[in-house]
Parts: sequence; structure tokens; C-alpha cells
Amino acid sequence: MRFRSEEYNIDLNEIEADIEIKKDRTDYTGTVINFPNFKLTIQDGSFPRDSSITVILGENGTGKTTFIKYLADKLGFSSAVSYKPQYLNIEQFCKNGVSPTVEEFYFNNIRESYINNLFKSDVVKPMQIDSIKNRHLDELSGGELQRFWIVYCLGTNANIYLIDEPSACLDVEQRVTVTKILKRFMIHNQKIGFIVEHDIMMAVSIAQEVNSQIIVMEKDTDNTDPNLRSFIACKPTTFKEGINKFLKSLDITFRTDSKYSKHNRPRINKYDSAKDREQKALGQYYQ
Repeated sequence: MRFRSEEYNIDLNEIEADIEIKKDRTDYTGTVINFPNFKLTIQDGSFPRDSSITVILGENGTGKTTFIKYLADKLGFSSAVSYKPQYLNIEQFCKNGVSPTVEEFYFNNIRESYINNLFKSDVVKPMQIDSIKNRHLDELSGGELQRFWIVYCLGTNANIYLIDEPSACLDVEQRVTVTKILKRFMIHNQKIGFIVEHDIMMAVSIAQEVNSQIIVMEKDTDNTDPNLRSFIACKPTTFKEGINKFLKSLDITFRTDSKYSKHNRPRINKYDSAKDREQKALGQYYQ
């Protein structure tokens, strides 16, 4: 049964398009972060200084949010970092128990961006903020809160944008929209984006952009303590290397069916099928 007038599709580039234009890079030093029964080893890394996106991939509970918070605290850009958290708490925005409307909040916090015509056309309008601008923050649904937070994050003047799971609570149309917004915003405004994402379609689309890279969160195979959950935030890699490393850790393969379909949409192969075995033998977990 058809339930929308037109299909939605995320444009994907060729996997060979691991292109970097900007040569100037910013380095960050690795470290070890310890919590009770949890350890995260962060390897040294770097990223292009502008117009770049780094996608962070990993299973649940591997320290992705811990890593992104480390970047926010330690990169030396504390006054120039905008952070959209995984959990969308609005209590900090409510004074004396009174929740502002969406538009009131934007006028008080990101007024310059919110009234900017380019920001309106590139971010505010496609995120359909007009439909919720008169609603109070404590009245918003999960998806509406996600849209509110994304606009707030991008509207904040910063050099680096750390965005944790922007697709959560959004439907497929909104995920397509957010993907386009994030890529356009980072490239056109010469900003640096670090994006944690679980949606493989979004992750692939974002990570194949020019000047993009992937950081994979993987298990620490040298850990011998059964009571310790230990993971590694690997150094940044190209899309091709990163996506293959991530899918190999999950023991699954994806194909795009580009030869047989008008869509270049990644599809998971049936485990131990002929195609699955073929790609694993070639070391091409994403083909």
C-alpha cells in the first residue's frame, strides 16, 4: 500500500570517493578514561580544520558518548564547541518551573542565527520549526525535541559541532532531511562536525562526503579482566577502511545492488549466504 506520494532515498557517493581537500589538520592526543568496570582507550588522531565531518561508529555501550564528551573538554576549543547530547534534557532551560516556547528560546539564545535568512532556509525551514515554534519545550514529543535541539546546536556560533545520535526519534523523511542539513551546514559554513550515528544509511551518506572520515569504537582484545568492559576509540580512517572495520567487528556484510537497482541503497546480506561469504573472502564488508 502506498503511504507517501514519492519515495525517499539518501544519495550515496561511490565508495572510492575518499577525497580530502583540506590539508591543514588539528591533532588530539590519546588518553585512557577509566570508570568502575569500564575503560576507554583513545588513540591519537586528527581531523581537517574546517569543512569536515567525522562519523563515530560503534555498538551500544562502547563509549561513543564518553569519547565525544572528551573531545568537547580536551580539544582546546571549549568556548567554540556546540554539543547536542544523546539525552535531550530541557530542565536546564526552564526557569522557576516555567518552560519557554521554542521561538522564545531561540530568540533568547541563538537570535542572530534564527533571524538569518540563510540559516532559516538551510536549517530552520527544512526542520519544520514553524510547526512547533509556539509550543512550550515541555510539550514537545521526542522527535520534536530532536529537531529543536539540532537547530539549537547548529544555531550556536562555534567551530566544532559534536552531535550525538541526530536520527533518534525521527522518521525516515526527517532522517533524510537531517542528513542533508548536516552535510550542507558543515561544508558551506566551513565547520567541523563529529557525529555519533546508529542509522547505517545516515552514517554511510554522511561519511562519504568530501573531507569526511570514520572513527570506529571496538572491543579491546587485550583485555583479560572478565569484569572490565574495555574498548578502544581507534584513530580516524577513510570511509572505505572505517566502514569495513566496523562491519567486520559485527561479522555482517552490506551490498549496494547498484548493478541491479536504480537505488544505491545498502542492504544487509543474509548471514553465510553466497554473497556474504564472497564479500568476507575479499575483505569487502561494504561493497
